[in-house]
Amino acid sequence: MGERNTKTKAVKPARDGAPLYSAKLFDELVSLWRQDFPNDDATVVEVALRARLLADLEERALQDVLADFRVSVGDSDVLLILSRDGAPAQIRPSDIAALCGVSTGAVTGRLDRLQARGYVSRESSTDDKRTFFVTLTPQGRALGLQVRQALNARSRFLIALREFPADELLQLNMLLAKLNQRLIAG
Repeated sequence: MGERNTKTKAVKPARDGAPLYSAKLFDELVSLWRQDFPNDDATVVEVALRARLLADLEERALQDVLADFRVSVGDSDVLLILSRDGAPAQIRPSDIAALCGVSTGAVTGRLDRLQARGYVSRESSTDDKRTFFVTLTPQGRALGLQVRQALNARSRFLIALREFPADELLQLNMLLAKLNQRLIAG
């Protein structure tokens, strides 16, 4: 197993000035792994670290665009769920929580923020007063479209991915899909 160049450029600092990730930390973690597990291929750790870095970079790219709309990542998830094709006109908060993979309490906070700004409305069920449904308002639908358009045009993460040749992007997508399936399967 030959040594590969693991040098990684430092990533631009976050808005607060704190470095997101550094080449030195990356190299030290890989080196430590090689010391602790000399018979293992350190490529696995390199890939895991790069995936962690990519997740951080994607989150920051998303936050950068969403900041212009004063919407959080979680709020934008709710807007996306409510505005997708085939989405029911009304949806229960518990269904939104299941789709987002978060607690109903987290969804309540998101809905409170979105409702206060006029993007969603909540109505009690006529069958069960304990249940209520969430509906996207016309302003919320417009905001959801504006957010998606801005992300499409300005997300540093999406822009960087578009620089890959189509065949490499397809291969990357297939590999990530396989990794997702393995992780979900447990």
